[in-house]
Amino acid sequence: MMIADLIDQDDFRSLLKGLGIPVGTHSDVMSCCQQALEWQQRSGGSSLKALVKTLLDKRDSLHPEVCQAVERILVPGLGGV
Repeated sequence: MMIADLIDQDDFRSLLKGLGIPVGTHSDVMSCCQQALEWQQRSGGSSLKALVKTLLDKRDSLHPEVCQAVERILVPGLGGV
């Protein structure tokens, strides 16, 4: 049986940090999404929206908790993706 390597909260946090988003080391997924959204509103860049689109395009590789947080907080906060 093949076990998929899902993008979990640690991976998600690392992806956000890679964009320069200052998320806390121990922040949960919901907090990371909120912090990312606040950063996006301050910076005005498009890198977060591009990341969200990429993640949603491969939704099957997202841990359910990450997928739910992205869809609940980032998609509406970014005006859809």
